[in-house]
Amino acid sequence: MNSIDDRLTELESALDDQQARIEAHEETIAAQQETIEAQRERLAAVENGGGSTLPMSRRGALAAGGALGLLGLGAGTASAQGSGQIGTSDTPVDTVYTEKLNGGLTNGSEIQELVGFGLEIYESSGRLDVDWDNANGLNSQGIPERVRNFDGIELTTGNEFNPVGNIIAGYIANTVGEETIGAVISGGGASDGGENSIGTDSNYSTIGGGLFNLIDDDNSNATIGGGSQNTVSGFRGTVAGGGSNEAAGSNATIGGGQQNEASGSHATVAGGGGGGDSGNHAVGDYSSIAGGSDNHAEGEYSSITGGAGNLAKGRLSSIPGGSNNRADGDYSFAVGQAAEVKEDHDGAFIVGDSSGNSIESTREDQARFQMNVGANAFELLKKPYENDGDADSDLESGDAVIYLKQNDSDVELVCTFKHGDENVETETIATFEDD
Repeated sequence: MNSIDDRLTELESALDDQQARIEAHEETIAAQQETIEAQRERLAAVENGGGSTLPMSRRGALAAGGALGLLGLGAGTASAQGSGQIGTSDTPVDTVYTEKLNGGLTNGSEIQELVGFGLEIYESSGRLDVDWDNANGLNSQGIPERVRNFDGIELTTGNEFNPVGNIIAGYIANTVGEETIGAVISGGGASDGGENSIGTDSNYSTIGGGLFNLIDDDNSNATIGGGSQNTVSGFRGTVAGGGSNEAAGSNATIGGGQQNEASGSHATVAGGGGGGDSGNHAVGDYSSIAGGSDNHAEGEYSSITGGAGNLAKGRLSSIPGGSNNRADGDYSFAVGQAAEVKEDHDGAFIVGDSSGNSIESTREDQARFQMNVGANAFELLKKPYENDGDADSDLESGDAVIYLKQNDSDVELVCTFKHGDENVETETIATFEDD
């Protein structure tokens, strides 16, 4: 008998428990119904131009949290092993409230800033919300324009006006101009003004790394590979690395080095330079400097291979190396030490030696050499003097000239050397039959 009474008591207790659960679910359902009605009212207010936050529909709640969403359980009270995805492209999640947002994109680091269409993280509560009254940061697909991780990476997806986004990595203060699209800062940067920056309207430009590097405004397709304190201020300019270099001309290039400048259009400085005023300067359009220090290529298409303190000023002039040489004439050539082609002496070819004594051109299309062989300078002539090869009046004391002298039946290779003001020696080096 007692066993029957015990079983009846157990059944009555189970029924009481079940009734309590039913009543609890009824209360939950009633509360959820109130929430749904409130959401409907908010949706109607948004559609009519009122309200500030887009509500979550039943479908959105299911996509975000399954049955937990409909039961009204907050993200802070539930935990699960994450897998799969939340929402779909057709039914995206409308509103998310969370204390922390991180993942594979940020290598597990918490996202500190999230910007787009009024999208932000509230510092006090850690809540992620969207203020649709300030909707100005989503692209045409409703994706946030910018996601940033502190000392990490910033991704800009673009919007209907700028369809291509930007990528900014490295130091948090690295920046890209507001109207620039397709730009990339791969990393680098430092505090105290050491950030890397790409200016406004410098579309599709790139900074690979380093610090204090700048691509100035209105310079699209520009590149800085790295280094420090480098600047590109010319369209499609490039600085591969080094320090304190500037590619100021359009399509100008600097490979590296220090304090170098390529300001001419399509000008190139491969490297070299140094501190102070010892940088190289390719100023002329299409000019080039391979290396050395304190060299200046100012003429159009002028070139300096290396050395120090050289100046190629004439168009298509050339200085292969040496020091303190100058080529002012077009198509001129100066090499060695202290060799100078004067202005308007086009086509002159001047060679200095190790003595440090200067040697200058005296006419166009001239080849003149300074050598320690008993004469101050040798000059080669491409044609004989008009007065039957008499070069006496054109020689200075200590100079020598080698030239061809035309006779009636042959041609002589003659060397004339001048001692002092009057003593002139002439010697025939070779004789050629005149055919």
